[in-house]
Amino acid sequence: MLRVLRRSNGKSKEVDISSFRENKDLYWILCSNATMKDLHVLHEKVKIPLYELKHVLDSHEKPRVTSKGRYSLLIFRGLITDSKTRRITAPIEILVGKNFMITIASDNFNFITKTFNDFDLNDWKAITKFGFGALIYNLFIESLRDFNLYLERIHDEVNALEDSAFHALEKDIRKLYELKKKVMFLRKSLGPNKDILLSLNEGKIAYIKQNEMFHELIVEIDQIIGFGEIIMEVIIGVMEIYFIAVSNKLNEILKSFAVMASLLLIPTLIASIYGMNIVLPFAGHPNAFLIVISIMVISTATLVVFFNKKKWL
Repeated sequence: MLRVLRRSNGKSKEVDISSFRENKDLYWILCSNATMKDLHVLHEKVKIPLYELKHVLDSHEKPRVTSKGRYSLLIFRGLITDSKTRRITAPIEILVGKNFMITIASDNFNFITKTFNDFDLNDWKAITKFGFGALIYNLFIESLRDFNLYLERIHDEVNALEDSAFHALEKDIRKLYELKKKVMFLRKSLGPNKDILLSLNEGKIAYIKQNEMFHELIVEIDQIIGFGEIIMEVIIGVMEIYFIAVSNKLNEILKSFAVMASLLLIPTLIASIYGMNIVLPFAGHPNAFLIVISIMVISTATLVVFFNKKKWL
């Protein structure tokens, strides 16, 4: 889907892509849920090679930033939780020229659509003053907020699992492993995104002016990366608690088996002795059977009392 915002003669208006001209007017072109048809139209109108527009169609595309002559290309990863493919992030491509900025995404990122819908003359004034770097800053800060909120939700889930870790339920450890993988995927995306911001902060990218606001984004992304590391440490701690709980349960089960075996040991020994074909005490007594059974019961009862005192039962 292609949408175009144009600032012309001090006015902001959403127009059709056919009105695009490389003149004094400023344009923000948004291509969300990008299809090959949209990219062909964009290629024909803006005269940017098609292969440069197709990067976002590869879900594994790596973040990077390069200058290409009449435009600069920037790719970073944005948060998108896709339950069908289990993807956590997807690439977002930005192309910046003298009077235009093109944003391309193969998915519908809510923060991009919201920024586009809320864009007004004040935002155009910021672009006039700071260049399209001001718009890139807005997109990055909204993206980082999504990352932060997502990590906070994971943190809440981990805290809930921490409370139940002592019960050592299998479904909980499975959930912990899923959360651990999600945090790892987020960290893999945030690291390269930080590299992009470092490049922007150096001011060496054509058509993107150096500005201290990129330094603010670096501080912000460092805080989010640090938060992710804290969550990872908490997850590892909860998993250790889980394994300790499993070990304790196993010890309890083994102790129960040991106690049961001990209770059966003396009766079994007595029965084995009286099963031998030799002369034994009470062998000729008319109540020999009852006497032997009584010895077994008394010995077992004695062990039960002993184990109760030791709190092994």
